[in-house]
Amino acid sequence: MGRIALLLAWTLPLLVALAPAPTKAGEFRNIGFIFSAIKEDRVYNTLAVSALKPFEERPDLRIRQRVVETEEESRRAIRDFAERGVDIILALGDMHAAAIQSEAASFPNVRFTLIDGEAQGPNIR
Repeated sequence: MGRIALLLAWTLPLLVALAPAPTKAGEFRNIGFIFSAIKEDRVYNTLAVSALKPFEERPDLRIRQRVVETEEESRRAIRDFAERGVDIILALGDMHAAAIQSEAASFPNVRFTLIDGEAQGPNIR
């Protein structure tokens, strides 16, 4: 039972954040996902990669991914994604909390979801 609870705890925020908003025909959502240190860690990042797979096949979504190792790299990834039209930025790990907290206000039209960390703001989940 613990394994199922862990799976739901990690994938449900992803699914909620990726839930499609109404779009006009031909439009798509741009989603950026920021991983901490390594994508295939055989734990949480690997679980997130697995959860992303079905969404990568949807024609109405464009998913970009970045692996970062420092808070400054996280800030740069956030700014880069937002400046390139990413609508939703998901970050996995507490190391992204300060970067999201400081950058989210600069991009009020971008939704941020921090998984396994805490940050607050009107466009942060």
